[in-house]
Amino acid sequence: MNPAWVAALVALITLVLAVLGWILRVTWRAFKRVDQFLEDWNGRAGDSRGHVPMPGVMERLVRVEQSHARLETGLADIQGQVHLNGGGSLRDEVTRNTAAVGRLSGKVDRLHDSVEELRKAR
Repeated sequence: MNPAWVAALVALITLVLAVLGWILRVTWRAFKRVDQFLEDWNGRAGDSRGHVPMPGVMERLVRVEQSHARLETGLADIQGQVHLNGGGSLRDEVTRNTAAVGRLSGKVDRLHDSVEELRKAR
């Protein structure tokens, strides 16, 4: 066999192996990323080696939706308290207290004036 042919054949085999190695490396990296994505998507159970359980995406979305529903209920309750509704809301109570303070303020002013008149009359 001709040494030039052997050298060419070795170079070709080396090139093919290098390309296959590169393809395997790129494929392995992509596989690991997909595997990590699927683990994040599906979640992970805890184990005795110290891995903390991690819920999957769907379980997290359910929690977010439940939290959102509780928040909406709480906001509806708050909105009910800040609008006039005929007597039962905080806003109605503030309105009543403001009117009462206005009436008492007038009475206190008249009382103050009476006390001042009594002091002057002494």
